[in-house]
Amino acid sequence: MGTDLETRERTHVPDGFWRGVAAQLRLTAEQREDVRAMDALYKAQIGGVMEERAQLQAQLAGMAADDSAASFLSRGLLYALVFEQLFTPLQMARAAVYSWPFIADAHHIVKAICSLEPTQPEAAGLAGPAGGGS
Repeated sequence: MGTDLETRERTHVPDGFWRGVAAQLRLTAEQREDVRAMDALYKAQIGGVMEERAQLQAQLAGMAADDSAASFLSRGLLYALVFEQLFTPLQMARAAVYSWPFIADAHHIVKAICSLEPTQPEAAGLAGPAGGGS
């Protein structure tokens, strides 16, 4: 799910969309490794919080929205770590442009980067435009 900036509504993001965005960032090998290391650290630190959140949501039986405060804060932390610490200003701009019409989602972009093998052309930023069904 993503927020469509044109309609301002939550909507389905096409499969492969975030991989296309990740490819357009043209990350260096060092940046890809930094993203993977940061993702592992993030998962280790936030894992217990997310388990507790899932238990609370189950107890509330649907009363908690998908975009709860905990989700918002954890994604905000990830956004700050990735976009402000690991990416250059040009890469941040690319993330915003190639994410259109959706809000650049650090969580999904990180997942896409981590799913790329270092030997894949997408990992080297050699793929075509975003949204190409990758």
